Amino acid sequence: MVRKQISTKSTILFLFLTLVAAAALIFDYLWASSSAIHSNHLLTLTKDENGTRLLSGTFADLAAPLIQWEEMAPAPVPRLDGASIQINQLFFVFSGYRNLDHVHSHVDVYNITSNKWEQSFATPKEMANSHLGTASDGRYIYVVSGQKGPQCRTPPISQTFVLDTQTRNWDSFPPLPEPRYAMQSSPSLVHFNLFHHSGFQVVYSDVYMLDDKMKWHTLAPMPKPDSHIESSWVVVNNSIVIAGGTTEKNPVTKRMILVGELFRFDLHSKKWHVIGKLPYRVKTTQAAYWDGWLYITSGQRDRGPDNPQPRKVVADLWRTKLKL
Repeated sequence: MVRKQISTKSTILFLFLTLVAAAALIFDYLWASSSAIHSNHLLTLTKDENGTRLLSGTFADLAAPLIQWEEMAPAPVPRLDGASIQINQLFFVFSGYRNLDHVHSHVDVYNITSNKWEQSFATPKEMANSHLGTASDGRYIYVVSGQKGPQCRTPPISQTFVLDTQTRNWDSFPPLPEPRYAMQSSPSLVHFNLFHHSGFQVVYSDVYMLDDKMKWHTLAPMPKPDSHIESSWVVVNNSIVIAGGTTEKNPVTKRMILVGELFRFDLHSKKWHVIGKLPYRVKTTQAAYWDGWLYITSGQRDRGPDNPQPRKVVADLWRTKLKL
């Protein structure tokens, strides 16, 4: 009787150990199989000298084809959180921060065909200095709401102004019913469709389309989340091209990560493509398109190829030949 009990216990123990070993093998196989697809973050985890987990600075970067950038005449001033509108070959770049303690109160105008920055002119004293909403009808530029002063601490305003780009004269416009902060006009009022990308104070990859029957449609998400107020875009050949921005924060350090890719959304196929890399990761850059060339200027760039955190506010102007 005793031998039978011992034999039974031995059998149970053997089966238990066999199951544990099998489970370990299965787990190891699934881990190895999924890591290549789902665990890029884990593959780039390292530890510093204090044993703190670190992620590679490039873990959020996406693969993209190599494109050539040409450096052009820089803007008269470095600029962060500015705004811009393009009318034909003229690229109007508004206000923004030079640094946290200094804001601009003028407009710089870049003539794309001559590759020269024209004479700057002042904005109205009552107009916001940053986080402006802008729109144009081809001659007049409407500047809506925004934030006045440095330090990014004052509440938004409701004042609205209109600029006659031919005479360079300003006029006031009826204010908004309520103040707004960092309003964004969409470049994609194409075939009665209105696109909205990203989110509010957090970043999303969701994309929605509003058709001419006032019905919303969910479209393919962006290749990665991108801030709605810190990226810039142009409409080119039935495509929306988006440059720069910020994506989800580093999950370990909780620090900001800038975007260094060019995204293209094809309005026909409703599909996203990563079409190239920017000269560096950058947020609040300003974009324009003319005669086959994409231009970007200003913004806050990264700390280097291996560090996507924001650092220097730049005045650089770059262009690349788009082949869509």
